[in-house]
Amino acid sequence: MPQSRKLYGHTILLLACMLLSLLHSGCKTTSQTGSKVTATAILHGYTPARILSVTKDVFVSHGYKAQPALGMSLTFEKEGGALSFLLYGDWMERVWLRAKVSVSDLGDGNCSLDCNAKYVRGKGDEFMEDEQSPLNGSAFRKMFKEVHDRLAIPDPAYPVNP
Repeated sequence: MPQSRKLYGHTILLLACMLLSLLHSGCKTTSQTGSKVTATAILHGYTPARILSVTKDVFVSHGYKAQPALGMSLTFEKEGGALSFLLYGDWMERVWLRAKVSVSDLGDGNCSLDCNAKYVRGKGDEFMEDEQSPLNGSAFRKMFKEVHDRLAIPDPAYPVNP
């Protein structure tokens, strides 16, 4: 094999490895509460209960199934798509997307809405469940924007914070 073809093959392999490591590095944001999260939003003028209720509606409208709330936290899950399966699957089982969302009261009418999302293999298996960080939080930031937009519509069931 000529030397130039061998060098070309090694270059392509090196670039492919660099691309894969970049894709798996993930993106994180630091929330107002100081923790590393996939997405965060600061919302002003709404009760934590209303924020959590609207957040649940938004996630369910995007195909997530909500687990029962624990305090001011919710966990959502949905089956990952084909790309998730290729990047995080192991050819034997499905990959799930799990989003843990919490609302923290920051005072002065401000609340922090935080999401920590992971891809999950072996969902439900006590010993084999494996979580991997997602590529980025853009889908969650879009859903948080939708939460913000829906909160702007008055709901008499939830009083507005002063």
